[in-house]
Amino acid sequence: MGLIALLGLLLVAGCAPSDPPADTVSTEGVRGEALQGTVRIVGSAPMNIQVVLQPEQGRSIRLAGPLLPELERLGGVVVSVEGPVSPAPDPLADRQIEVTSYEIISVDGRPVVMGEIVSVSGNTARLRTSAGEEVVLSAVPAEFKVGQKVWVQGPGSIIVQTYGTIRP
Repeated sequence: MGLIALLGLLLVAGCAPSDPPADTVSTEGVRGEALQGTVRIVGSAPMNIQVVLQPEQGRSIRLAGPLLPELERLGGVVVSVEGPVSPAPDPLADRQIEVTSYEIISVDGRPVVMGEIVSVSGNTARLRTSAGEEVVLSAVPAEFKVGQKVWVQGPGSIIVQTYGTIRP
């Protein structure tokens, strides 16, 4: 009878689900939270400057991570950020988010197109969005250079009327 019980256990163990292949493991929770608000630069210069996200309701959230220099250039802009949230190391904010990605929602209440300049020719340029879409821009400023990350506003985001440089 002991042999039958052992064989039964082996059979059950062999039927137990195994770990899924690495490429099918869920990444839920790895990206962290998605938060939306206005980027604010707070503190007293030059020593205690913080970049925070001020949601419509609630306390500000400190922004951190390798994208911080880009976000620091977006003071007053409404953005959506994504990343893991943890307690903040200083008293200006309760929490901080290690930003892994972000999108600009609006500048001065108007939507924008954000992306990287991939080519410039005369007064036209091509901008590639984070989704891979390429947008042809006209009436571009002379400051636009290949590799810059910018936001633009204009009719259909084709004729540049307003812009900002995120990454020089």
